[in-house]
Amino acid sequence: MDDQTGPAPLQTGPAPSPGAAGSSAEHDQALLAQVRADLDAVDAALARLEEGTYGRCATCGEPIGDERLAVEPTTLHCAQHAAGPGL
Repeated sequence: MDDQTGPAPLQTGPAPSPGAAGSSAEHDQALLAQVRADLDAVDAALARLEEGTYGRCATCGEPIGDERLAVEPTTLHCAQHAAGPGL
C-alpha cells in the first residue's frame, strides 16, 4: 500500500508566547468595543436622519459636503469643524 501523506510537517516559526491567549482576548475586546462604537454612530446618524438634521454640521449648522458624507457617513461635522478648535 502506498501512503502519500507521510508524517505531519513540523511547525516552524516562533512558539506562541505564554500570554498569547490573553493578548488575543484583549484584541477581541478592543475589536468588540470598536464595533459597538461604530453601531452607536450609525444609530445616531439614523436618528439625525429621522430628525431632519442629518448632513448638517453639529457645530455651525451648515451642510456637510456630499463627498465627506460619502467617505464618513456618520460624521457630525463639516470638514472645517472636524479638525477641532483653531480653524
